[in-house]
Amino acid sequence: MPSVKDRVDKLEKVLEEYIRNVGNSQMQTEKELRGFDIIAVYETMVILVEVKSTPRLSYIDEFIAVLKELPEYFPEYSGRSVIPVFASLYLPDEVIAYLTKNGIYAMAIKEDMMDLINFESVKPKFCNEPQM
Repeated sequence: MPSVKDRVDKLEKVLEEYIRNVGNSQMQTEKELRGFDIIAVYETMVILVEVKSTPRLSYIDEFIAVLKELPEYFPEYSGRSVIPVFASLYLPDEVIAYLTKNGIYAMAIKEDMMDLINFESVKPKFCNEPQM
């Protein structure tokens, strides 16, 4: 199993390639206006991070719905795999289990730093094949 430092180094290297921090900006489709927290775009994949201060299962359900509609928001990323991440400072076990069951990476504080809590357990539903 890679150490935390190895994971951080790998993540930093990947994220250096290209990150677009959307922050409070919004994208609009014919249906609605939607804000995104972090989007990292690469040649073959898009990493989409949803950040919540208070994690709730209903927020995860909304995130899953957004993932399914991502091509409407970003048609320019069509054909790329989607890697979803749900982040909060603390994630209860039941939230981690729900995220894992739905193929979404859980990011929270672990050993004094943000880490992917379920990295080894996730069976991706959104990134096996290009989703967009």
